[in-house]
Amino acid sequence: MNDRLFKIMESRYKAKLEEAKYKMELLSFFKAGVIIPEHTDVTGEVDTLLGEISSAEDKLAALRRHYGKTEVFAD
Repeated sequence: MNDRLFKIMESRYKAKLEEAKYKMELLSFFKAGVIIPEHTDVTGEVDTLLGEISSAEDKLAALRRHYGKTEVFAD
């Protein structure tokens, strides 16, 4: 894999990871009693977002493992 494609894919997975983490932060509004009608299934939404986080982390790790770039995940 050439370096440009590697960087593009790495950026894609990082963006997906950050997007899912941000959405998890937004769900914290439910703790304050604010409920958005189309998001009443909080546990289902959290489960979906955790799946997205896991998928992005797994893909990023596989990309780095198989194509030579190593970096610790930043929280």
